Amino acid sequence: MKSLKFILSGLLIVPATLFFPFLNSARAASCNDVIFVFARGSGEALNDVSYQEFKTKIEENIPDDTLKYDFYELGSEMQGDYQYPAIAIGIDTVEHTITTIGAAAGAGGSYAFGESVKAGKEELSAYINSINTTCENTKFVLAGYSQGGLVVSTALQDIDSSKIIYAATLGDPKLYLPEGYGLFPNACRGENLSEYRTFVPDCRAYEGLLGKNDPYRPTSFSGKLGAWCNYLDIMCSRHFYIFDPLQGHISYISDGLYEKLAKIINNRLADTFPDKITKVEIDAPVHDVAVLIDSTGSMSGLIDQYKSEGIRLAQEAINSGGRIALYEYRDLDDPFEPVRHCGFDTCTIETFVEKINSITVSGGGDTLESAMSAALKALNTENWKPGATKSIVILTDAGYHQVDRDGTTPEQVIERSLEIDPVNFYIITTPSNIENYTSLAEATGGETFSSTDEIELSTTHILERPTAILNNAEYQGIIGDKLTFDASSSAATSKIIRYEWDLDGDGAFETSSENPIISKIYTAPVSGFVQVKVVDENNLSSTMSASISITEESPISASTITVESTIENGNDLTINYSTDAEKVFLILNDALLGELTEKTFTITDLDLTRENTISLVSYSANGERGETKSLTLGSEIQNNKNNPVKAPDSGIVKTTSNLDASGRQTHTYKRQDS
Repeated sequence: MKSLKFILSGLLIVPATLFFPFLNSARAASCNDVIFVFARGSGEALNDVSYQEFKTKIEENIPDDTLKYDFYELGSEMQGDYQYPAIAIGIDTVEHTITTIGAAAGAGGSYAFGESVKAGKEELSAYINSINTTCENTKFVLAGYSQGGLVVSTALQDIDSSKIIYAATLGDPKLYLPEGYGLFPNACRGENLSEYRTFVPDCRAYEGLLGKNDPYRPTSFSGKLGAWCNYLDIMCSRHFYIFDPLQGHISYISDGLYEKLAKIINNRLADTFPDKITKVEIDAPVHDVAVLIDSTGSMSGLIDQYKSEGIRLAQEAINSGGRIALYEYRDLDDPFEPVRHCGFDTCTIETFVEKINSITVSGGGDTLESAMSAALKALNTENWKPGATKSIVILTDAGYHQVDRDGTTPEQVIERSLEIDPVNFYIITTPSNIENYTSLAEATGGETFSSTDEIELSTTHILERPTAILNNAEYQGIIGDKLTFDASSSAATSKIIRYEWDLDGDGAFETSSENPIISKIYTAPVSGFVQVKVVDENNLSSTMSASISITEESPISASTITVESTIENGNDLTINYSTDAEKVFLILNDALLGELTEKTFTITDLDLTRENTISLVSYSANGERGETKSLTLGSEIQNNKNNPVKAPDSGIVKTTSNLDASGRQTHTYKRQDS
């Protein structure tokens, strides 16, 4: 007779599910359909604004009690031996400034940055593997901002793509877009765009501030990766805002890009779980509307009617997810400066109603009013959202000064409107005054309406018009180049029937097509703005503009650098450089250390047992990235021996090097033929 111990031990080797089949079903019932994983940016705390925005926008698009999902933020827990710290190097995340470097910079922070990215990458892989150990059918959506974007793009090489529904990088400092390479890149001609290029207004974006991950999209992630680089984001674009280098990088929330990302993710979920998720309209119109109301004495008979229309327009715009602003103007000689009562950042419907009802008419005597001054103030003051349909609505009974009292001209207003992308002008005025505003409305892609019988019609035309979208914010080329313009992402609630094109920048739409993609070979220089007007079957329309520059010759680089370097004290590197650049940033081992303020400085405490890459990145006075000079120091560097030089991978310059008896190495660069 066998012992009880033997019998029990025999039972233990039989799979428990043969005796308890409910265990598999119970485990499956507790598993999520999808987990949304987010990697925060440098210096951000856990549960900070970027993660909260990502989470909120995702949840707004998921219906209740259908999809089983959860969120995980990298750094929340230790996974294996790793926990992502999102360390901040070279950036003050409170003040949103870049560190300045005087005579010396320590190398230690650069190693900490690399370890931070590695920890995030390893934590991400370990987390996915851990979940799939018990929930093999659970899928993942990945997203990362700034350093977190670098974590995601670095990790993709080691992640099973079959487990991933979608991955997104926002402001990745090692973004790689080969179509942005060269003096006149393919992207600036609207050609050969990367499949993962989702929102990148800068056609010259080629590699991030910290270099590039190449390949950026592993083959297995085809159709599953989207790269986002905000307008003038210094980390991934070729440009930055002159007045604030970090402005473009910190504006992903205010510019509504997480909202757009959430809609893309929603539709990827709908493809994966069609019985649980319904697709949404990705480019459903979102409206930015600034109302400019004339309050001179002659408006006394119209002001109440205009206030009612302004409130109705504001209510409908806000209900559709848009934003509203309110300005009041009269004449600068009254004296009366245009007043901003509330803007896109402060105008709730309650605030708008309170402010517009508080406006009283006064003054007068001058037939013309300061509409141009008020319009330019609204154009320059408001933070117009990329991708939104943008409107300035003027409510008046009078014309405007062709050169306003403060010197503002209609031409300035029109140009600024087109720069923004554009802002369409809609003018509601008395029938006898409509002709005065026709040219302004046409030049900005807007319309005029009669105050006697077209007020309600104006709201329909403003808020129900299509959304016009071009795939580039700028186009560049030389004479003889073919440029391709793509408006296929444009959207409308009804059918789009035609696309009208102004391809020579003169303000007139000379070409019409049913196809949203059109090409043109340029035989003469052009400077200004191209436009597309999208027209739907209800004859409602909107326009989108982009800058264009066609020149006779290729431009030279924005700025240049020459560099000399010497190893001192065994592990300190002294660098002396000269440049015509406005700003130069120091990058060490994939970490931004800060902006250099001295032409001679020392990097202390280099660990020469490992490879170190030092890069100086130049920017011109207009905020355009110029040449990057890089040195690579490896473990063989000791006692002022020769420093191997890694040539810049820009295709624009090349380098030779010479070493003198003291160990000083000079680097000479010259421009290659384009």
